[in-house]
Amino acid sequence: MMNMNETSIQVPIDSEIAQTLSESVGLSDVVRSKFGCDAVLKNGKAIGSHRGAGSFKPEIRYSKTLDKGLKISVWKDDLTTHKVDAVVNAANAGLQHYGGLADALSVAGGPTIQKMSDEIIRRNGSVPTGEAVVTTAGHLPCKMIIHAVGPQCSPQSSKRELDHASALLKKAVCSVIQEAEKQGIHSVAIPALSSGLFSFPLSLCAEIIVFTLQQHSRHNYSKKSSLNEIRLVNHDDKTVNEMEKTCRTLLGPADDKTPSYSGAVTNHTATESADSIRIGNVTVHIKRGSIEDEKANVIVNTVAPDLDLSKGKVSQAILRKAGRPLQQEIKTINPYAHYGDVIKTNGFRMGCDFVYHTVCPSWLEHTSSEILSHIVMKSLCMAERDLVKSIAFPAIGTGNLDFPKDEVAKIMMGQVLTFAEQVYKGSKLDVYFVLYPPDQDTVKVMCLCGFCQKYFICSYLNAIL
Repeated sequence: MMNMNETSIQVPIDSEIAQTLSESVGLSDVVRSKFGCDAVLKNGKAIGSHRGAGSFKPEIRYSKTLDKGLKISVWKDDLTTHKVDAVVNAANAGLQHYGGLADALSVAGGPTIQKMSDEIIRRNGSVPTGEAVVTTAGHLPCKMIIHAVGPQCSPQSSKRELDHASALLKKAVCSVIQEAEKQGIHSVAIPALSSGLFSFPLSLCAEIIVFTLQQHSRHNYSKKSSLNEIRLVNHDDKTVNEMEKTCRTLLGPADDKTPSYSGAVTNHTATESADSIRIGNVTVHIKRGSIEDEKANVIVNTVAPDLDLSKGKVSQAILRKAGRPLQQEIKTINPYAHYGDVIKTNGFRMGCDFVYHTVCPSWLEHTSSEILSHIVMKSLCMAERDLVKSIAFPAIGTGNLDFPKDEVAKIMMGQVLTFAEQVYKGSKLDVYFVLYPPDQDTVKVMCLCGFCQKYFICSYLNAIL
C-alpha cells in the first residue's frame, strides 16, 4: 500500500535483468543517492534487500550462550521461512510494507499483515522511530511479527546525524526485546535493522545491535524471562559475515557445539583468553606486570631526547634491571635523539634480545598523537625486520608525559591492528601490552573490553548511546 504523498513509477524489465538486480547488494544505495528514491522489484523483492523464499537452506554461523543463559546466534537464512517464534520487520513509521524486507514479509504472510498494520496506524498514528509494534504473522511460519522502526540516514551522513541515528537504533533493538518479553515468546529473529533501504552503515549497525544485546544480557536479562534465544538472521553473506565477526569480537569465541565457519573471521580469530586476540599471524595480549620483568624478545622503553635512562619510571626500572652498560651503549649509538626516534640496544641483564628506546614528547606537543602512532608502528616494523617472535610495550606516555590513558590505548592498539592486518608478513608475532598493576586507571582503560578490538567498539558505543 503506497503512501498518498509518494509517487510510483513502474519500469518493465525482462527476467534475466530482474534476476541480476535482485542479487545486486549495493544497487539500491546507488539508486537512492542518484535519484532520491527506492528501487523495488514488482515481484516483491527490493533491489539488494531480499531474495525471496526457498533460495537456500538455513545455515547457522555462530552461537553462544551468555553468562545468564541468553543465547545469541547468527544465521544465514530467509526471514520469510525462518522457523522462530517471532521475526522482526524493518518497518517505516507508517507501517507501509512496500519495500525491502517489509514487502517480502507482507507478500509471504498475506494481506492480514498490512490490514493489521493499517489498523494500528488508524488508532495510534505513526510509530515513532525507535519504537516497535506487533501484528499477526499471517501465513509465515512464526507466531508474530515485531515491526521495529529504525532510523533513516542520508547516504553521506555527518557524525552528528550518525550519532543521533545510533541512539535510535539502540532504542529500536531494546523495543524489540521489550515487545518479545511482553508477548511471552521464547525466540526472536532480528535482521540488520536500518542497514538496507534506510542507509545505516552496516558495520556500525552490527556493532550497535550486538552491543545492545550484550548490555541487555548483563544488566536487564533474567532467567525468569520467557525470551531465551535471539537470532541475528540475514540472507546475504556480507551482512551475515559482519554479524558473525562482530559477535566474535564482542561476545568472544562461539560455543564448541557451533558448526565451524571461517568465512567472516579469516583474519580476526579470537583466542580463548579474554585478554588476547589473534589477528592473522599477530596475537595481541593485555597483561598486568612490570615491563622490566617481561619475558619477550623485545622490550620497549620510553626515553627523553637526552637519552638519560635515569629519568622516568619505566626507563629507571629497565636501567636497574639491565645495568649501567645499557646507558653506555645508547649514548654511544646516539648521543642525542629527536621525538619519533626508536633506538635499538642490547638487553644485557634484562633477558631480552633487544630494547627499543622510543622518544616520545609530552601530550602538550601539537603533534604528540602522530608521533606516538609513528613510534609504535616503527617499533613493530623493527621487530619484524629483526625476526623476533615477541615484543612488549608499556603504556607509553601515561606517566610524566601526561597522555590521556584512553588516547594511548586507542593509538597503540590501533597501530597494532593496522600492522597486523596490512603490514606484517612474518609467520608469528606476539605483542604484549604490559600494564603496571598499581596504575589501576590505565589497567581499566586498556582492559576495558577484554581484548583490543573490544576497546574500539565499546568505547565508541558507550560514548554515543
